[in-house]
Amino acid sequence: MMGKKKLSVIRAELRRELARESGDPEKALERLIQKVKGKSAPDEREIKALWMLRDALAKLARPSRKVRRPAARA
Repeated sequence: MMGKKKLSVIRAELRRELARESGDPEKALERLIQKVKGKSAPDEREIKALWMLRDALAKLARPSRKVRRPAARA
């Protein structure tokens, strides 16, 4: 739980918001960050949370690169 909301509720809200935005979720988060920054008194915690979310989505989108170790010689 985060505050009074369960993680499953937060995930559902996030999915709903990102589904409403047609197109790339990263671009949608960028627009949201700019919208929050444009407020007369922007909330730095909210901006930081959106940045972290954007970065996490970007990391998930990139294919993981596994490093192969050479086999041990007997």
